[in-house]
Amino acid sequence: MRAQSKSTTRLLMVLLASAALGLAQTSGYPNYNQPNHNPAGPGAVNYVEGEVSLNGQPLSQQSVGSITLAPGQDLKTGNGYAEVLLTPGSFLRLGNGSEIQLESAGLANARVRLLSGSGLLEVDQLIKGTDLSIDMNRDSAHVLKNGLYDFDDSAQAVRVLDGKLKVDSAVSSKEIGKDNEILFANGDTFKKTDFSASLVKDTPLYTWSQARSHLEAQENLTAAQYANNYVAAGPGWFWDPYMNFYGFWPASAYLYSPFGFGFYSPAFFGYYGGYYGHPWHYYGGLRAGYRGYVGGTAHIAGGFHSGFGGGFHGGGRR
Repeated sequence: MRAQSKSTTRLLMVLLASAALGLAQTSGYPNYNQPNHNPAGPGAVNYVEGEVSLNGQPLSQQSVGSITLAPGQDLKTGNGYAEVLLTPGSFLRLGNGSEIQLESAGLANARVRLLSGSGLLEVDQLIKGTDLSIDMNRDSAHVLKNGLYDFDDSAQAVRVLDGKLKVDSAVSSKEIGKDNEILFANGDTFKKTDFSASLVKDTPLYTWSQARSHLEAQENLTAAQYANNYVAAGPGWFWDPYMNFYGFWPASAYLYSPFGFGFYSPAFFGYYGGYYGHPWHYYGGLRAGYRGYVGGTAHIAGGFHSGFGGGFHGGGRR
């Protein structure tokens, strides 16, 4: 119990430090491009394509920045796709004919129920102590590691393409890892089985999700290099006025998504922002900062190794 309390305290300290980071960045440096957007957080709608509605009201890409699901609200797609932010560094993407309901919107406890259709959950960062879960019917899938997870209501299946899940029912609990699935049609006593990743990778939702992750990684790279041009929008997130969606800054110098794309903090490039010194010192002061980041300089062991076909070419938005 004491260990759990310490873990939760550490998590909240990291998240609050990230919020303070945003205040330091925006208060000390004038930003003439600051848009009118809501803070990012669990339930924030981050991308809309085609037919998407919130509690029956149609949404468009222009809705992004102003629409956040509240607990109990439903987001539904027809012939379209939607992307919803959960905890910092996690993206839930919905395919055609899907519906979700937000059950909990806490930074340390985010829970979504898949009512119909399909969802692909990309988790690039999972801060220790976070409870991130997706519910289907009477069962809950809790994310245990960074990874990529498929939820399919029509097949009554939960699949792990990368990472680790713990699936709970009223009478059973099972942990599953990469290339494992659980079929809820087998009843409450779960049986872990293998599946072919091509079953998911050949779907339109996977292709769309991969394209979204690629674009977000590209925008993250530019934002990390030119951080003064961007506005912090909440713990772990920034607002991208050029693309009209929220971007992600990790709580480490850099990391890779399960798709293989790189995400970077401004500290990776030795960025000093604003007139009040390096805003990323907030993390270092709480011992939740970047491994190898010493005295305001990013020392990355081995340097940068691109794992995605030549890497990105960062543009200069000044």
